[in-house]
Amino acid sequence: DRVAIVGRSGSGKSSLLRTALRFYDPSSGSIRFDGTDMKDMSRKEIAKQISVVEQEPHLFPMSLMDNVLYGIEKESFDQDTGEMCYGSEWREAVANSLEIAGLPVTGNSKNDLGLDLDSMVGEGYRSLSGGQRQRVAIARALIRQPSLLLLDEPTAALDSKSEKIVVKALLNALKKTKSMLMVTHRLGVIRSLSVNKVIVLERGKIFEMGHPEDLLRTGGIYSQMAQEQGITALDEGEVSR
Repeated sequence: DRVAIVGRSGSGKSSLLRTALRFYDPSSGSIRFDGTDMKDMSRKEIAKQISVVEQEPHLFPMSLMDNVLYGIEKESFDQDTGEMCYGSEWREAVANSLEIAGLPVTGNSKNDLGLDLDSMVGEGYRSLSGGQRQRVAIARALIRQPSLLLLDEPTAALDSKSEKIVVKALLNALKKTKSMLMVTHRLGVIRSLSVNKVIVLERGKIFEMGHPEDLLRTGGIYSQMAQEQGITALDEGEVSR
């Protein structure tokens, strides 16, 4: 499934997403991941299965490669410096993830920023635009091969041109993951990412749930929000399910 959580400000969208990361547990009911109550899963187990792309991802003052692999232990040893490093397999994996995310660092399609794996980015080094940081964040998520990809307002801080680039990168990323759960207020992204299920929250409760194109025809909260953004229902023959 590709699921989108939508609703007015304060409806509980981000709170629901955070419970899927066990930032806090539900006071009633349960969240099950592949049939297992998440209360019975350690944070380490959750981190192996779930990756997040945030609204404004942070880049650390280190190489592009280290940013993508942040939190993954180095497994090799640099004989010249005497320090731990990532081996050739990781370099290849990071380059592949960056290419899928729309920021290639090798080959004929190499990015026009002159970035390579060893380029220093982040605070005090090369600064990247919001869309470029999002693509690094997508690569950071992909390198962990998650079963579930969480997207927290992935295009909210982007202009329309950058949004199109990031949406294309996300579509590539979704080919590598089983499921997606996204919080967004930009309803056009729902159609762009071929979301097949929308959960509409209102004051902390589920108000509507269903295929987005079906909800557009109900006259409920989702269709009202869509009309405010100039989005109308597709003809039946245009709907992909």
